[in-house]
Amino acid sequence: MLERIRTEAVGEVVVVQGWDSIMLMLESEGPYPVRAVCRGVTIERNEHGHQQAYLLLEEPEAVRIPGGYDGFGQYHTGPHGDGLYRFNLADVYEISIGTRPGSTTVDGGAPGT
Repeated sequence: MLERIRTEAVGEVVVVQGWDSIMLMLESEGPYPVRAVCRGVTIERNEHGHQQAYLLLEEPEAVRIPGGYDGFGQYHTGPHGDGLYRFNLADVYEISIGTRPGSTTVDGGAPGT
């Protein structure tokens, strides 16, 4: 998945669907997908000191869907002041690359599966 993101998503508009365990019980529930320009992937230490892979997103915006909720807490600005948002790849359910019909989808699956 990581290599496909590096080769296909960087510089493109992506729509990222975050994972929430409520999606197991209620398919129409979950965080709003996020539309943004993907600027790369980075590995950084999280608040617990563990290394994590993050999508670097520019100007993310929620794609409001029925039954969804604002999942802004799933991504955060980086400590480097670069203006990019970090979305932890461990929390990604699906990424759609591009906005045209037939766009590539990179399915991360449910975390822990």
